[in-house]
Amino acid sequence: MHIPKSAGTSVGTKLKIYSEDGKWGMQDHRSIRHLTPLQHLPMKQYLGKVNYEIIYRHLRDRILFKREYPTRTQLETYYKFTFVRNSWARVFSWYINVMDDDKQMKRYRIPENASFHWFVENRLNTLKDQLYYITDVNGTIGVDFIGRYENLADDFSSVCKRLNISDPLLPRKNSEGAPAYISYYNDHLISLVTQRYKKDIEFFNFEFGQI
Repeated sequence: MHIPKSAGTSVGTKLKIYSEDGKWGMQDHRSIRHLTPLQHLPMKQYLGKVNYEIIYRHLRDRILFKREYPTRTQLETYYKFTFVRNSWARVFSWYINVMDDDKQMKRYRIPENASFHWFVENRLNTLKDQLYYITDVNGTIGVDFIGRYENLADDFSSVCKRLNISDPLLPRKNSEGAPAYISYYNDHLISLVTQRYKKDIEFFNFEFGQI
């Protein structure tokens, strides 16, 4: 499960899910809830906002990106893993990524040369919580293993052992944010990120200063 700005591109490239050419839009950021077959969505929410968003994502991914979806059995039996990253470093990495991509800047209506301060105050809503990607519509964690960015080498080595991959060395892809992000924050910005990603920070015990 590729959570944006949490080493997913490096992992996907290593597992040959993504190509080396860095093509825009190659990353697959579908969440557990998006991978759930449509017929298994909770009926009580079928006309709700959550299901409308999931149905739209199914149609968009199938038509535009030609992506396949797992069956219910596959979703339940496949080994599912992800990597998470402390929220402050992740936000800074997202800022660097967006400001280096004209398509993203246009998509999120970000002015040229926008400062990190402006970005945190005005565009935190462009980066979803990490729990969003690994929980189903009922809020249940749907992955078997959660690796951590600050322990990336060891945790990815554990994944490789599970997948019978002999070489756990990861390529370095899109690695902005650590440890330089610390100097870009003041107390106000730290507080804004803390409030916005409170659920992630409390669930994963993130601390400001982690890589």
